[in-house]
Amino acid sequence: MAADTLQVGRLRNVARHWRPFAAFAAVFLLWLAAVRFEWVDPRFLPSPDAVAARAGTEFTTGTLAFDISESLRRNLTGFAIGASTGLLLGLLLGFSRTAERIVGPTLLAFRRIALFAWVPLLSVWFGGADAGRSPSSPLPGSNRWSSTRGRA
Repeated sequence: MAADTLQVGRLRNVARHWRPFAAFAAVFLLWLAAVRFEWVDPRFLPSPDAVAARAGTEFTTGTLAFDISESLRRNLTGFAIGASTGLLLGLLLGFSRTAERIVGPTLLAFRRIALFAWVPLLSVWFGGADAGRSPSSPLPGSNRWSSTRGRA
């Protein structure tokens, strides 16, 4: 009886750990089927072989490492700009009632705009090159503002 319970517990444990692998395998098999039966144009969904070959080429030529480092640089630059601006703005609004009365309502209105809506606007303001992709929104400063005022 105890051995049966132990066996069932082990099976549940194995099943729980294999679910993510099964989901990955299902998606991969669906990808293979979509390519094999041409459900999707190969320009939009290349075969796993083509993806692996391209990844190997990018890795061996060094362009993959360069592209990853450039993306990381842009993201960290944008984070630094957005976090520092947001922190300074939040502290200013938190410690100054005058600044809160002047800038606070506008910041609260901007906070209601979805983060993804800022991306095209920043691209227009700063241009389409790296400068347009680097700045992040300083709207997290409203969290610093609230916590400085004790309204967290």
